[in-house]
Amino acid sequence: MPAPDRTLAFLRGVNVGGKNRVHMATLRQALTAAGLTGVATHIQSGNLVFDGGHPDPAGALAQALAAQGVDVPAVLCPARRLAALRAGCPFPAEPDTGAHDPRRVHLGLFTAPPAAAARAALAEAWPARAARKSPPHDLVVLGEDHLWLATPQGMARTRLTNAWLDRQLGVTTTFRNLATVDRVLALV
Repeated sequence: MPAPDRTLAFLRGVNVGGKNRVHMATLRQALTAAGLTGVATHIQSGNLVFDGGHPDPAGALAQALAAQGVDVPAVLCPARRLAALRAGCPFPAEPDTGAHDPRRVHLGLFTAPPAAAARAALAEAWPARAARKSPPHDLVVLGEDHLWLATPQGMARTRLTNAWLDRQLGVTTTFRNLATVDRVLALV
């Protein structure tokens, strides 16, 4: 069970090279200098874990990113909340293994809860879009502050893109597959 005072931050659109390149070691140092403690990262794609207790962790993160010349959305999530979301994955496990395919099931976290009207619009728009453009069997389950996406043919083939979701919901979404969620929770 995760410690109650750990927080996770997921950066959207951080790349290993090119635009929005963020050096995780430098970011860890900047966050520590800003007063965050217990800072750890997972891979070079913007997955952070740190201790709670800082009066403005979002501000410290934004300042550290700005110092690296990067302006990307970030979603902060308490470790206990992420663990609860992970435990509540709505998609059935694979019959052969009893586990989810960690590369094909994704958790999307919103920067803010979408408005009820936007949520209703997504519920109406997704089936039509899926029938028209997506590979068969892409599934979406929308929560208050998150969504689950199962992409049996892979994230690269779904038509449920971040840009489309952002337009539909009026908020920014950042996705992590189950393998990454599990590894980040292990850092806690």
